[in-house]
Amino acid sequence: RLFSAAYDHVDAENAVTLPFAGSLSTEKQFGTMVYDMPSLKSAVHHTVRSGYSHWVVKPQISHAGRNCLRCAGLKINQQQQAWLNARLPAGLYVEPWVKRLDEAGLQFDIALTGRSSTVKLIGVTGLKNDTRGQYTGSIIRRNDEDMLSQWGAAIEHGRQVCEAAAHAGYSGPVGIDAFRFQTPEGGIGTRLCGDVNARMTMGRLALALRHYLSVSETGLWMLAAGQQFSTFLKRMRKTLGQSAFRDVGAMVSSPENLSNRPVFCGSVLLIGPNTQIVSRLADELL
Repeated sequence: RLFSAAYDHVDAENAVTLPFAGSLSTEKQFGTMVYDMPSLKSAVHHTVRSGYSHWVVKPQISHAGRNCLRCAGLKINQQQQAWLNARLPAGLYVEPWVKRLDEAGLQFDIALTGRSSTVKLIGVTGLKNDTRGQYTGSIIRRNDEDMLSQWGAAIEHGRQVCEAAAHAGYSGPVGIDAFRFQTPEGGIGTRLCGDVNARMTMGRLALALRHYLSVSETGLWMLAAGQQFSTFLKRMRKTLGQSAFRDVGAMVSSPENLSNRPVFCGSVLLIGPNTQIVSRLADELL
């Protein structure tokens, strides 16, 4: 978290209200690091005063909406206080909980040769999370020129993040999460670098399935968990038979059984004419 916090900037065409805006009018800090309770309470006060009734606290290592604390208002109960006390010495990141409009995963690769580094953009995936912020799927297209254009500012910022990671000695795959959000007064901002994942992300894996799509199709590679995968597939095939989804197909991308035992987590690639219809199908299945 300490690394990503240095690059957690917001890009906005118009003025947006943020609790940790900084001095630049077009590039603002989304959250702030704190190391003691007075600093945390001050950060929370700034957040609520800026119009954000909910806020999130993240420890040094957290991802996909897990291992974080979401709160509302200025009051902190005993259970929340205990969670904070156990993690404060290592540093916590405070950020406002915002209304997300759309999200993306920027997929890079860093190659080190001697003292020089090369940063390559592999592609951009749409990011589909649930209401808790946990990953449920990636949206892919055979031709992602529209997505590249839509997330151009975040991509350029992501290159800077990757250069910094290379300077720190890292090489390999990097996934950076970005999203557009609406502020309480109705302004629109883009969080350029919400999370830095120095690993092979789910979005990076999803890009490997692009060749199954035609130029005009949109794919959504989604995870299914919480029940036997075979049960999910039966329900999916029944849902695909509905008239609302007659233009959507599906490809199963993981086994139903391993060692003659049913699996409880699997993945499928939904293929349709646009993002809206595959997302609607995914929501109904989940």
